[in-house]
Amino acid sequence: MLKWFCIFSAFTIFISSCVVRQPNANQVSFVSEENTGLIRVHVAGIGKNLPEIEQDAKTKVFESILFVGLPSSSTEAYRLPMVENKAEMQTHPALKIFFNNKEYDQFITRVDRLEYLKQRVTGGGRVLNFNITVNHTALRRYMEQNQVIRKFGY
Repeated sequence: MLKWFCIFSAFTIFISSCVVRQPNANQVSFVSEENTGLIRVHVAGIGKNLPEIEQDAKTKVFESILFVGLPSSSTEAYRLPMVENKAEMQTHPALKIFFNNKEYDQFITRVDRLEYLKQRVTGGGRVLNFNITVNHTALRRYMEQNQVIRKFGY
């Protein structure tokens, strides 16, 4: 009986150490405002290789700024989403171009990879954490010029 208990315990410990966990659902969070209009954001990117992981992180940052906001920010301008109605605006031609042509890269001033070991996630991918600095003021101006948002808000 003791033999089976030891085997079962060893098997349970082995399985629990091999379990791959999905990263936290809230993968984008406000870190700080470095200068007026420059915000630093923490994000977890998921992918199979480093370029794919970094691209995923960048996309998540801008999707969060535009459609969700950064709830951990103390400033209302960053806490609220830039675009009022996500369902309507996702089909806006300027936003399609913005994401498909990776125009968001011009608003990124700095990308810092926080770790070098990629952690496994479900589905065979890997996850890395980044701090990305975004020029929020220039992004807002770009969205105004392309008529995604109005000058004084939504």
